[in-house]
Amino acid sequence: GAYWSWGGFRRRVSLLVREPVFIEQQQITSDPDLSNGTANVSTKVFLKNETNVDKVISLKQQISINGLVLTYSSPEIIKLAAHTEKVHIFNRPLSKSQVKLWHFDHPSLYKSTVTLQDQNGIVFQQTSRFGIRKIEIDGLRFLLNGESVRLAGYNWVADDRTTGNTLPEFRFKEDIDLMKTAGANMARISHRPLPDDVMDYLD
Repeated sequence: GAYWSWGGFRRRVSLLVREPVFIEQQQITSDPDLSNGTANVSTKVFLKNETNVDKVISLKQQISINGLVLTYSSPEIIKLAAHTEKVHIFNRPLSKSQVKLWHFDHPSLYKSTVTLQDQNGIVFQQTSRFGIRKIEIDGLRFLLNGESVRLAGYNWVADDRTTGNTLPEFRFKEDIDLMKTAGANMARISHRPLPDDVMDYLD
């Protein structure tokens, strides 16, 4: 068919050990105001308590770019009942001087770091990357941050004739570099989840 695969482990395997009170994920939504150059960053933080007792924790967020901290919140006290999940939302406005819009030719990426603490110190910390961009459809035009852009790309099935779909680092980097050199600004990345290393390189 379209691809072949080998059995067994196809990627590196790691074991994550964490406390039973933790941050499950962040869901980051950036909303740029193109008219004045500002933006608002809304972050849903999904918290989980897998213990048999209620927990009182504090949660804070820091947003940075290229190692420079732009904004941070004061610690917010949250009560997590035993065996429950809770969503906490941070809304952080960014000024015009703090906003660098994401574009496929200059993909500015921010970091959102959320930290969960109890009376003994840091329990869990998670960092996620995000870009600030606005996508609109105007008739037959595709607008990125108000600019009409032409999308060109590939249907990329992550596969190699000698290694199957194990996708060694040299192969996915060469494929991505060749697509970018050829002028691609988008790709359909097939229907199988790709390793985090691939997504990191694409970023």
